[in-house]
Amino acid sequence: MKKILIILITVVLTNNNLFSSYISNDWREFKEDYRQLFRNVSNAQIKDLAVPSAIVLSTLLAAQYDEEIRNIFKTVEDDNFNQFQIIANQLGEPISFCVFPGIVYSTGYIFNSKSTRKTGRLLYESVLLNGLITTVLKTSIGRARPYVESGNSRFEYFSYEDDSFMSLPSGHTSMVFAMATILSYRSKSSILPIIYYAIAGSTGMARIYFDKHWFSDVIAGAMVGTASSLLIINAEKKRKSKDDTFQIPIIQFKIDFDRIKF
Repeated sequence: MKKILIILITVVLTNNNLFSSYISNDWREFKEDYRQLFRNVSNAQIKDLAVPSAIVLSTLLAAQYDEEIRNIFKTVEDDNFNQFQIIANQLGEPISFCVFPGIVYSTGYIFNSKSTRKTGRLLYESVLLNGLITTVLKTSIGRARPYVESGNSRFEYFSYEDDSFMSLPSGHTSMVFAMATILSYRSKSSILPIIYYAIAGSTGMARIYFDKHWFSDVIAGAMVGTASSLLIINAEKKRKSKDDTFQIPIIQFKIDFDRIKF
C-alpha cells in the first residue's frame, strides 16, 4: 500500500501542471453539470412528475410484502450465504462510495485517460446528488427500521437524531444503484451493466437480510439511486450539447455596381 501511495504522489508531483489543468477542467464541468441540473429542475413540467410518482407507487406496492419477505430471510441459515451478504453489505458503506469514484478518477489521471476521468467525475456527481436526496427523504419520512419491531407503518417525521427511524429509503441500496447506473452508462459492454445491477441488487438483499430495511425501503432506494444518476446523465448531455454547439460568423460583402463610376 505504501509503495502505491509513493508512486501516485511521484506521478502527481512530476506532472503538477498537467494535473492542475485536468483538475481545473473537470471541476468546471462538474459545476456546469450541476448548473444544468438546477436549470432542468426549475423548468420541470407536470409530465416530469412521472418518475417521483412511479417511485411512490412502487414503494407502496412493495410495502404489501414487507413482513412476508422479512420472515423468509429470517429462516435462512447458511454460512456461505451469510458471508456473501456481509460482503454485499460492505459495498454500500460510506467508505465504498467515497473511495471508489476517487480510485476511478485517479486511474484515469495516471493512465492519461480522459474517458476514465469523466467516469470518476460523473460518479462523484451522482453520489453527491443521491446522498442529498436520500438524506432528506430518510430524515423527513422517519420510518421505523424492522428491528424496532413496531411494524412497517410507524413513522417519526423529521427524525434527525435517531437512526432507528431512518429506514426509508435504503441509503446503501440507493448509493450502489446510483454508481451502477453511471458505470452502465459509461460501459460499452452489453454484459457489464447486468453485472453492475446484479451487484447492486445483492446489496439491497443484504440490507433486508440484516434486518436494517424493509423490502419497500430497498425498492425505493434502488429507484431513487437510479433516478439520481439519470438526472446527472441528462444534465451532462445537455451541457455537452451546448458546449459543442457554436456559430461560425458569416461575413457578407455587398457591392452596389450602380454607384460605381468608371
